[in-house]
Order: sequence, then structure tokens, then C-alpha cells
Amino acid sequence: MQKNNYSKDEINLGELFDTLWLQKKLIIVITVTITILTGIYVSNKSSTYEATALIKTGNYQNSQLQKLPELLRELNFLFVYDKSRTPYINSIFNRDFKAKTMFEIKAEALSKELAVDNIRQVVSYMQSNDVNNFNRILSMKNKKISIIDGLINLIKNKQPKDDHQEIAALNDKKLSLMATDKNSLKTAKIVGKIIIRNKPTKSKKIRMIVVAFIIGFFLSIFLILIANTFKSKKIN
Repeated sequence: MQKNNYSKDEINLGELFDTLWLQKKLIIVITVTITILTGIYVSNKSSTYEATALIKTGNYQNSQLQKLPELLRELNFLFVYDKSRTPYINSIFNRDFKAKTMFEIKAEALSKELAVDNIRQVVSYMQSNDVNNFNRILSMKNKKISIIDGLINLIKNKQPKDDHQEIAALNDKKLSLMATDKNSLKTAKIVGKIIIRNKPTKSKKIRMIVVAFIIGFFLSIFLILIANTFKSKKIN
């Protein structure tokens, strides 16, 4: 039984090879056509410019306004996955996992200006976000100050002569909360200069042509096998 199965498999493989050999011209035509069309498309494709920028996140009194992993998720969702705002942003990532306040943005566009403008849009969004976070901190501080004022008045009304130390402690806490230095707010910024280079496209073009050749070859084989299967069914 096993010998018969092996012989059947050998016959099937032989028939398969014969079918493909008979249709070798068609395989060559399909493969070459797809490769040539890809080559024409790639050769007419304009060169692109790549811009890279190192970004430092915003902070207030040397404390991060937003944790880096959370910020990167937000920025990728808004500017990489959703292309409606910045269609030329390719990636936003943290190259050095030890760095907690730095990350990179890469943009690729048909002009240097477009690539740089997209990066600046991301930074502008971050700066607005930093200001909003700072305003939230101020709002929370003002609420704490109001609570402290209430406690001081409560102590004064209940014990007008005593607990001066407690009132003094509350006043000190109030003064520390009121001492909000806006100059301590550092919004996100680009570190150094945006690096722009004419991205080499030659290696990409060759890669695309090779991939097109492989796809064309296997696609032609697949089509021939499908056509042969339908023919066999009709004969049977």
C-alpha cells in the first residue's frame, strides 16, 4: 500500500512539473510583464527626503508632565497611524530605552519643507499639551489653597487663641503652593537641528524589482495550476 501511495505521489509531481514545463512561456511572459511594470513604476517614482529630529519632552520643576511610554502611544496614534494630520510622519520611537525624556521623530516627504513641517506640527501639539497639563496642575493647586483657607478659618473660629502653630504650618503650606514659577515650565522642544538628507532610493528600487520578479513567478505558477484544475474537472 505504501509503495502505491509513493508511486501516486511521484506521478502527481511528475504531472505537475510537465504541466508547468509546457506552460513555461506563459510563466516567463507573466513574470517579465510584472517585473517590467514594477520597474517602470519605480523609475518614475520621485526621490524622497527624510527628516529626523530628536525631541525632549516637556517638564515642570524637573518633573515630567507626561510619562514617555504614554506620550509615545498617544503621538503614534495621532500622527503615525492616523495620516489625516501628518501624512509624512513615518515613525515616533524611543531609540534608547534608558532615556526617559528623549525620543526621535522621522518624516519622509517629496520635499524637505513638507518633512520638516510635519515634525514641527507634532512638536507644536506637544507644546500645547504641556501648557494644558501645567494649567491642570495650577487648577489643582488652587483647589488645595482653597481647602487650606477653609481649614485656617475653621481653626480660627473654633479656637481663636490657640493652635497658632497649626495655623502657621497651614500658612507655610499655602505659601509653598502659591509659589508657582511659570518659568519652571519647560515645554517640549527639538534638540539641536532637524537632520535632513536626500534618502537614497536606489537600493529600495532594486529590492522592489526583485520582489516583483518573485511575486510574478509564483503568481504565474498559481494561475496555471488553477486553470489546469478547472480543465481537469471539466474533462472528468
